[in-house]
Amino acid sequence: MKKTATFFQDDSGKPSPSRLLSFTLLLAAIGTGFITFNLKSKEAGVNITYSLIAAAFGTKGFNKFLTRQDSQ
Repeated sequence: MKKTATFFQDDSGKPSPSRLLSFTLLLAAIGTGFITFNLKSKEAGVNITYSLIAAAFGTKGFNKFLTRQDSQ
């Protein structure tokens, strides 16, 4: 029976720090978004929230690009 990878593991079953980082940044973005709704000046909070979302998903895409370049 083949063991399936969990959420924070890559396809080979190794722990994936990239997935953990993405998930942590996503939680930080959600938390910052909730805090931003309670502020009078929302502009800075919105910019921080978008930056965290971009960091969460951008690093994962960049990592996939780099690993594909290495395998070729």
